[in-house]
Amino acid sequence: IVLSVALFVVAMNRSLIHAVATGEARTSRRLYPPEIAERLREGAAAIRVVDLAGAVFFGTAERLRREVEAHARGARCVILDLHRVTTIDASGAMALDALAHHLRQHDVRLLLAGIAAGGRHARALAAYGAFARGEAPPYFPDADRALELAEGEVLAAAGAPASDSEWPLDALPLARDLTPVQLAALRDRVERRELAAGAVLFREGEPGDRLYALARGSVSMLTHVRGDVSAARRLASFAPGVIFGEAAMLDGGGRTATGVADTASVVYVLTRAALDEVRRDDPALASQLLLNLAREASARLRSAAATIRATDH
Repeated sequence: IVLSVALFVVAMNRSLIHAVATGEARTSRRLYPPEIAERLREGAAAIRVVDLAGAVFFGTAERLRREVEAHARGARCVILDLHRVTTIDASGAMALDALAHHLRQHDVRLLLAGIAAGGRHARALAAYGAFARGEAPPYFPDADRALELAEGEVLAAAGAPASDSEWPLDALPLARDLTPVQLAALRDRVERRELAAGAVLFREGEPGDRLYALARGSVSMLTHVRGDVSAARRLASFAPGVIFGEAAMLDGGGRTATGVADTASVVYVLTRAALDEVRRDDPALASQLLLNLAREASARLRSAAATIRATDH
């Protein structure tokens, strides 16, 4: 009995917060073109990711609510990652409800990650009547998907174009700094392809003989695709304006993942054969295209370095 009381007292005084990060240090797996990524970095501090660990019960619920409210100051979105939470009792569910209500009054959106539809945490929150007053916060199976939604809200507030707006070829990074004559030559050698939601663009292991420039929608790179795409593991998703597939085309290697359209999308396709024709017939255009690909690779490395620096701080 004494040992049980001691353990309870320790639990009462231990914070459930395992880690806290901003959107600068922790990003989703969605890749954006350099200009959009820069806008996101400028507003990413308004995203807070709070990892919890342990039991959300009557002994810890009130302290958790106070601590999260403190971390939420100055934020636009707060993501609670519950994948390390062992259990949620009635007091814990009501504390999360009160937290969501408090944040909503201060124009802060709460997102809950680590909750599977129909899973034990979702069932517990429903059984205890959490979020019955007002709109319930969205549930996500992992923090990555919650981060993606939060990033979208930051970009929308910054005036970034929506993913359902199609970028013209001349606005894509592949066509940067091309003269009108060069742009016309590129237009003759690329294919504009429309993809339905769920369409497979290429499969893991296939030869990489072409690159893609996403003009509208979203395309994800998935592994372990066995029939049900929803059960596959997501490596990355691309926003409009991003070039992808160029590494396999340039080095001649095979595809390392399966490309699937998340929504109705539009891509411009440049094959290796078409690029070889450009190199033979118009070396200046070929040089500019390769320079644009190098710029894109450099921008991604810089973005990754900026994220690492934010993580170190």
